[in-house]
Amino acid sequence: MKTIILIIGLLMTGIILKASEPEVIFPDNVKKHISSINVYPEQAFKYNIEGYVDVVFKVTEKGLLKVEEYFGTDQTLSDYVLESLSDVRMCPYDLSVGKKYKVRYSFNLL
Repeated sequence: MKTIILIIGLLMTGIILKASEPEVIFPDNVKKHISSINVYPEQAFKYNIEGYVDVVFKVTEKGLLKVEEYFGTDQTLSDYVLESLSDVRMCPYDLSVGKKYKVRYSFNLL
């Protein structure tokens, strides 16, 4: 009986964790705005900094992107992405408002 309860508890935990994970597929209006950040940061280019920044954000009812969490391999890159996302203004629609989205910005010198 304890085993059955343990298995059910583990399954429920997995379902709860899965439900709260951010989406990676973006509606077109969100995709257009987040892909507009495509310039290599000048400071990072100057010092040959490469890396990535993972960002989890949601769209507010006012059309702003609210960053929920982020992780970057370099603070210069993280600051650039966060500042760029704070400048994004969009026209939200019901499907995008309140949902969490995850995106990775990669910065590689050739």
